[in-house]
Amino acid sequence: MSRIFREEVEREFRREGLYDLAPKKTWCRPWRTKMMLVGSGEKVLLYLSRYIFRVAISNERILAYDGARVTFKAKAAPVTLDAEEFTRRFLQHVLPKGFVKVRYYGLWASACRPKLEKARRILNDHHAAIGKKPHRTTPPGSVARPAPRCPKCGCEYDRSPVTIPRSREPP
Repeated sequence: MSRIFREEVEREFRREGLYDLAPKKTWCRPWRTKMMLVGSGEKVLLYLSRYIFRVAISNERILAYDGARVTFKAKAAPVTLDAEEFTRRFLQHVLPKGFVKVRYYGLWASACRPKLEKARRILNDHHAAIGKKPHRTTPPGSVARPAPRCPKCGCEYDRSPVTIPRSREPP
């Protein structure tokens, strides 16, 4: 699967004249693709979005601080930690010097916005050329779930690519 994916991307990059813009080693080294069944993917997307679009903990989740202990909202119930332990855990989410968040790197960098739009057009054109919905597989023995529907009107959700609005915070 990794080889097929890389070849598809490489072919589209060549077709659009973007091939030479990528570092040469991109096309020489093997790509690794890991695929796992994750249901509808909503929980994975939520998990990843916390690392891409937000800080480790928002101010709204911090409930109390008395100078020695911090209480904050967690999944199940409020958690209280010594300020030192809270700080230690928080700092595990601070990126090392020289690292950047995903949204500011590669095609997501603001300087590459035209390239990102071009990549989106390529993917949309490819999707349209195929003329069918993406193939969904389920592991042996499992039952395919129906497509998710809007709770208000009952329509099937549109699974076409979406544009994620930029955050207002500076890079």
